[in-house]
Amino acid sequence: MRVPAGALLPPDRKRGWRECLPPGHLLPHCRRRDCVIELAGEIDFNTVCRLREAFADCNAASGHRTVVDFSGVTFMDSSSANVLVGMKRAAPVGGGWIRLAGVPADVHEVLHIVGLDDVLPLYPTINVALSA
Repeated sequence: MRVPAGALLPPDRKRGWRECLPPGHLLPHCRRRDCVIELAGEIDFNTVCRLREAFADCNAASGHRTVVDFSGVTFMDSSSANVLVGMKRAAPVGGGWIRLAGVPADVHEVLHIVGLDDVLPLYPTINVALSA
């Protein structure tokens, strides 16, 4: 999912998250058994539900092998870290995994504070994460 900063809207209970995104934005995409979720902008309490739903879509399509690309993220709060913990717990089903790519320094600091940089593998790019 590639969304510019500030473009995410609050969740709408009557429509799915895809319908809440402005036209022309990318959704999670799969590469064979692997799924890549591309994030951009602020990932916080108001937008993290989309990360959770995108991961669920990836699991259904790719068998729990997911790379989350943070290269376009400008801010992440602790609610996002909670979702990443849930993703980590769900990923091993069927031999899957979750890997983080392109994590900016500010986001890495949040991951370090909550201890996720020790349990989630970090890679410089999507391609390196997929080939590891």
